[in-house]
Amino acid sequence: MRHAKLRVIKTELNNLVSNLRGEVGKIITTWTILRFLMAEERRRLANDIAIHKGGLARNRLKRVLDYIEASLDDNITLAQIAGIAGMSPHYFSEPFKLSTGRTPHNYVLMQRIERAK
Repeated sequence: MRHAKLRVIKTELNNLVSNLRGEVGKIITTWTILRFLMAEERRRLANDIAIHKGGLARNRLKRVLDYIEASLDDNITLAQIAGIAGMSPHYFSEPFKLSTGRTPHNYVLMQRIERAK
């Protein structure tokens, strides 16, 4: 979605550039387009870094939480949950806690309690 918007903006700006007469106008407009696209990419990267800093990536967290929700009636092990995230059990626990505020074991227990209510 974000890349589609950038492509539309870039196309529109390129159309403006082609309508300009004179090399200086084209150079200034091209420079402006490049600065805009670079700023947009920096914002996107900064957002991605903020999401991943110290926690699980959104897609991994979603997969794990969906798995936990679907498996609450079963015996869920740390190794199974970490496997869903594509991580080792040792490395998985800390980012999970940073993302959810709870250890994997505590999170599963709380979800079971919530479901029982």
